[in-house]
Amino acid sequence: MKTYENVYNQFREYGKNAKKWLNKCVILLPEVERLRIWEKKGFENIYDFAMKLAGMSRNKVNEGLRVMKKTENLPEIRKIVEDRGIWAAKPLVQIAKPETEKFWAEKAESMTQKALQIYIKDRRGAAAKNSTNSLPQSNQLQKITLELTPKTAKLLLKQKGLQNWESTIQQLLSSQKSNIIPQKPQKIQTRSRHIPIPIKKYIQTRSKGLCEHPNCTNNGLHLHHATPFSICHEHDPDHIHLLCPQHHEIAHNGLIANEDLQPANWRTLSFPDLTDIKNTIKDRIAKFKFSPG
Repeated sequence: MKTYENVYNQFREYGKNAKKWLNKCVILLPEVERLRIWEKKGFENIYDFAMKLAGMSRNKVNEGLRVMKKTENLPEIRKIVEDRGIWAAKPLVQIAKPETEKFWAEKAESMTQKALQIYIKDRRGAAAKNSTNSLPQSNQLQKITLELTPKTAKLLLKQKGLQNWESTIQQLLSSQKSNIIPQKPQKIQTRSRHIPIPIKKYIQTRSKGLCEHPNCTNNGLHLHHATPFSICHEHDPDHIHLLCPQHHEIAHNGLIANEDLQPANWRTLSFPDLTDIKNTIKDRIAKFKFSPG
């Protein structure tokens, strides 16, 4: 008699094979469309053809056609479709080019899909920022709209006085920081990887529980040593940062520059600096901790 573990493992294996063959069907979709095979075989349309023969939804057909057409000259990205499906390849077609596709294919194999999507977003943001660096500072100001009660609006206007809004907000933020963040604990040299409670509390308060990467507003879940603990053997609150799982993974792939500085100075890299021993260690940790499976 089969145990539940036997049934589970068998079902999981069949599921993996089903995904593998479905991915192969996706790769064939552009040829099915070009040759109008569904018409020759008496199907109503390509959606009817794909649904009845492979169980594909309309959305998967549309995405499959779009992604595969964009990978005509990107064989490495096509292999990602075959190995991991169109959803793993979808973010890559927005950014990969023939000269960079090998790099992006390697990232898709080594990073989880969510981390890869955020990394691509960060790279685009960095490129956009670089393209506007030559603009006058006044062109970089942002407008925001606040919805306040009359009482709060009156108090805020009183706080502003004759100052401009930039100075007023900076003062409020500075005041809030000094009132809320507790005294910073001293760094500790130790062989123990356990981060002391006072340091944890300080970082949680400093970050307000959010990821400290400058381009992120997700909840922070992981405490990250900017210099791997195996190198420094210390817990320094200035060099431990609260990160979301995706930016933690990106950091461990060696794709953040200036990690020794505060997060406001971080930059997203195109390639890790493998001459830096820190990144060699991070790469080993990333392969162990963040494998997409």
